[in-house]
Amino acid sequence: MNPRSAALPIRSLRTLLLRTLLLCAPPALGLALGLALGGCGSSAFKAETTQSSSVADGKSLFVSTDNGRVELIRDATAAEVRIEAKVRCTGATQAEADERLAKSKLVAVRDDAGCVRVSVEFPERAGISWGWQSDSASITVRAADLSGIEVVTSNGAIVSGGFSGTATLVTSNGRISVDGHDGPVTARSSNGAITASGVRSLSARTSNGRIDATLAEGSAGDVDLDSSNGSVSLVLPESWKGVVTAETSNGSVDLKGGAVRSRDGSGSMTVGDAAGASAKATIDTSNGRVQVRVAGATDTKK
Repeated sequence: MNPRSAALPIRSLRTLLLRTLLLCAPPALGLALGLALGGCGSSAFKAETTQSSSVADGKSLFVSTDNGRVELIRDATAAEVRIEAKVRCTGATQAEADERLAKSKLVAVRDDAGCVRVSVEFPERAGISWGWQSDSASITVRAADLSGIEVVTSNGAIVSGGFSGTATLVTSNGRISVDGHDGPVTARSSNGAITASGVRSLSARTSNGRIDATLAEGSAGDVDLDSSNGSVSLVLPESWKGVVTAETSNGSVDLKGGAVRSRDGSGSMTVGDAAGASAKATIDTSNGRVQVRVAGATDTKK
């Protein structure tokens, strides 16, 4: 396996580029660049509000936000899919920030298939902003049940638990946490840890962060975990059957479990009854420790 370098966060690249432009440019041009790029950092004015909406008869969910945290909460008392968005807008003046906030809108609609599609629409920004003073929306969704969820955010954490169906969770900069999802989970983060517990199958990849995964009892789904710069930990139920392969470019591999039937020198083991194995786990990290164990088993190395 070829080592992979950790991805440099997009914000760091932007900051480096801006500093280079300002340092190399003549004073007048440097000032113009600073103003054109939205005014660096904390000098921007801010305006905030909370917007809410609800949608009846939602069966699944799709959430998209460019900049903000997304949290999905299972609430047995929710008669409808309830959405709350904490919206923040910025501007070169307070009046501009207030005007942008007034024009921002939480959108939550149910399509013909029963999918509730959630986003926040912001007005176009004049000039070149490069995202240093981006508007943002942190979204919380409460529902009694959802079969199928998809969340995409470019900068923020994703937290979900208690739902079912296929789950696809993607963020370019933030952690992902899933608890008790009844269905296959795909989690992708360019810069953040991924934690999944009580899931039946999992595909998790992050370029910079640890991965901690625990499969639910009775699960027999595939597991695929990959971190470019972080430790990887996988806990399998005693009932799980399959083959585990663990590999790291720079770190230790630790495979544990009383249900281990066999292990070879390359870092592979068979869990449970090999003849009936129908699941597969592949664990890979370029820079970190790998640990795999079977729940309820002793910590004695096999």
